[in-house]
Amino acid sequence: MKKIFFILSGFIIFFTANFLNARNLQEILAAKKLRVGMSDDYNNYLKNDSGEIIAGFNYDLIKKFADYLEVELEIVFIDNFSKYFSKDIGGNIVDKNDIYIPYIFENNEIDIAVDFITKNEWRDRLLDFVKIIDNRQILYTNSKKKIIKKIEELDGKRFILWENTSYQDTFEKYLLPRLKDIEYKYENANEEHFIKKINDNEADYSIVDTITFIYFKKKYPNIENCLAVSDIEELCWALSKENASLKNELEKFLKNLRKSNKFDTIFKKYYIMSEQGYNQILK
Repeated sequence: MKKIFFILSGFIIFFTANFLNARNLQEILAAKKLRVGMSDDYNNYLKNDSGEIIAGFNYDLIKKFADYLEVELEIVFIDNFSKYFSKDIGGNIVDKNDIYIPYIFENNEIDIAVDFITKNEWRDRLLDFVKIIDNRQILYTNSKKKIIKKIEELDGKRFILWENTSYQDTFEKYLLPRLKDIEYKYENANEEHFIKKINDNEADYSIVDTITFIYFKKKYPNIENCLAVSDIEELCWALSKENASLKNELEKFLKNLRKSNKFDTIFKKYYIMSEQGYNQILK
């Protein structure tokens, strides 16, 4: 009886360990499939009238990586950005003070989160990151409003921010303690939702990544940059901390893509400037 118990216990331990460990590079190559998460964001992908992905900066990059690995690319559409960091399947339990493997990685639903994710202290405890580009967060408003140059001028204004993002972190750490008599609310949507709110004058101010502001400026001409509200940061893709082999291969791939100028070709396609020109804007 004890022998059966030990065998059964060993099987459970073996099964659990293999289930919880992220798929490493060799397992991905053997399965001939790379599973990536992407939220509904124009930096990630664009769809045609039939709902098929046809383009997108992050999509173009990850498709080249999948081709490089000679595997099929499977897109897992993420309806809630918080799922990348959440303890539960729905993206409702994000604990910025704990250390854990987010559900979506713990259960092998994706191998890589292919989104512009700002690397910061609490996220770095949960996941590994591979830098894609540099960034600065900026405060923006409607061009018909006064373009403020000091944070203290924001007293009495209306803010709307994306929940559980680095924008919320920046607002709460650097802006909120210095302001009074302001209205603010957090919503769970996508980048364009907030851009449109400011463009249509439904709120006074919000925070966004510089790269996203550049992308949407032509479509929403009423939005106007006010000032930078962060230092230069890294926008990254995220992986499980248990997946060093995949991380190393991805970093090697991106390094070679930059050397060949193919990275810059993709960058110019979507942002109408070179990565070097973009980096000058950040300074």
